[in-house]
Amino acid sequence: MTTHVDLAALTEGEDDGDGVHWTLGPPSELNVNLVRLDPGHRIEAHVGGVDVAVVVLRGDGRAVVDHTTHELGPHTLVHISKGAERQIEAGADGLWYLTVHRRREGPTISTSRPG
Repeated sequence: MTTHVDLAALTEGEDDGDGVHWTLGPPSELNVNLVRLDPGHRIEAHVGGVDVAVVVLRGDGRAVVDHTTHELGPHTLVHISKGAERQIEAGADGLWYLTVHRRREGPTISTSRPG
């Protein structure tokens, strides 16, 4: 299976609002999300369960990884290791970026009954 996406066309809007605007779905082993943050908005600090690559397409901002600030702008990449605390904040221009990580396994349901 091949997926071809025009990311420039997807990121043309200025007022598209926060959130995930596109996702590469199954059956891919990768999870890829196109994320938009409005100016000054952020993804709050949290500890990630997988390695993630953050690739900035448009705008500006900061990634704070384990209390170290990394400036973000177009065509920058930040690799964040599993277990690191991370926060991403958009600057005055807002921020369009891709996250790329391995797809997480969902919970499994056991058919056995206790006792």
